Amino acid sequence: MEIEGSGEKYEVVGFSGRLFAYNIDITLLMLLFIGCSFLIENNSIFYAFCLIMTTLYYAVLESSDWQGTPGKRYNGLMVVDANGRKISFPRALLRIIFKYLSVFLLFAGIFMIYLRKDRKSLHDLVSGTYVVKPRP
Repeated sequence: MEIEGSGEKYEVVGFSGRLFAYNIDITLLMLLFIGCSFLIENNSIFYAFCLIMTTLYYAVLESSDWQGTPGKRYNGLMVVDANGRKISFPRALLRIIFKYLSVFLLFAGIFMIYLRKDRKSLHDLVSGTYVVKPRP
């Protein structure tokens, strides 16, 4: 599936492209968390720190001029709205909150990518976003 916006054409990315980007991002976050685990002794504070940092990691980077995390950037992927523009911070925050909900629903919201022609997951549907790759 393709979408157009800002004078460019984009190809919507499926599960495998997203999974590879996720693996890069989770590796970077885990390195951060391992380092911080030596500094934060209280488990409750550490878990809260991890949740906040993960949320900010995705929300800030996906709403920035990068339009994605380092994993997405490495794969040439971007998060855009229906018009191909970058998303706002509140929209990116909504997106990550519903990504957490997808995980709690036994990943059902994420596996929707396989069932939908537009390759949208639950968090994409709610936030009105697409994960795309620019087409030449």
